[in-house]
Amino acid sequence: MKREIKRSKKGIHIVSIVTISLIVQIAAVEAAPVVSTTIFNNGFGASAYNLITDSNGKEWLSLQATDGMSYSVVDNNINSQVGDFGDYRFATKAEVLALFQEYGAPDIDAGQTAANVPFANAFQNDFGITGGNIGQTRTWGYTSDILPGFPSFHVTPFVNLDLGGGVNPKASFRTDLKVDIFFGANAFERGSWLIRNNVAAAPVPAAVWLFGSGLLGLVGVARRRTDRS
Repeated sequence: MKREIKRSKKGIHIVSIVTISLIVQIAAVEAAPVVSTTIFNNGFGASAYNLITDSNGKEWLSLQATDGMSYSVVDNNINSQVGDFGDYRFATKAEVLALFQEYGAPDIDAGQTAANVPFANAFQNDFGITGGNIGQTRTWGYTSDILPGFPSFHVTPFVNLDLGGGVNPKASFRTDLKVDIFFGANAFERGSWLIRNNVAAAPVPAAVWLFGSGLLGLVGVARRRTDRS
């Protein structure tokens, strides 16, 4: 009898661990960036672009939607509500950093590393490429951060993938790059980090917690029955 009770309690403990692990895994899946498409009019015409929703419910527009548009042009289009720009705002450097972290980049602001390569591939697949050199692809854009002084500096975080001719590829996630206003504000080889306005945080679906609490409840009932035995 005692052996049966011990086996039963052991089984309950295993079920408890599995249930908690399942809840955590489901929540983690829900927290991963979700890619969809949206029609965006950038003032030259409407086209379909990726729209990436992060774990906080912020909706990021692919940088390809603003590729070839300077900071000055995008800023004016937002303020003048040209096309669909009125629905978006510039992201901050801190928000871009959080986005990089959500994609799982292990080495941020640490230069080119091999560890960043798989994350750079996934990131650039979602956000597109806005500039680069031979053998390299770069996804970079302007944020709302502008350092005071003359000349002013615009902060332009980027993801850079260097394929190295197919040998030992490396990638970097940088948030510390600052561009001089004479070259940065009017440069056309970058995009802009834009977030859709008025988007509430997206909580983990209630069904996940309901499912988990139900399983834990069943475990509790089974445990009490075992204790009574």
